[in-house]
Amino acid sequence: MSIVHRLERIERVLCIEPRPITIGPMVKAYAGRTVARHVCREMGLQVEQLQGATRDFRVGQARAGIAWLCRRNLGRTLAEIGAINGTPDHSSVAHQLRRAEEMLANDRTFRQEMDIVSRRLFRKPVA
Repeated sequence: MSIVHRLERIERVLCIEPRPITIGPMVKAYAGRTVARHVCREMGLQVEQLQGATRDFRVGQARAGIAWLCRRNLGRTLAEIGAINGTPDHSSVAHQLRRAEEMLANDRTFRQEMDIVSRRLFRKPVA
């Protein structure tokens, strides 16, 4: 069992809040999945829903939020974010990033959800 799986398992069993994510070579994959899991939990979705080809509004919001948080806080490439989101190509991720910026400016609920996740994982608010 890899260290990433062990960390996730310990976190689930103990129901602990993760510490702020510091980027190093060992935690990059863990960090992206953690962001996805926390965004889905905050939005009332299952992580598995991201992987399908569904065009449901809430799933699209979650994908956009994950893309924005991963890009802003983890410095992930568009291809890496696509792998986390289940999005087939980088142009879809670029569109998700534009949608996230638009929703952060206009949708109070989405902004609050992203703020909660950002404070929980990275200890900084959505600016």
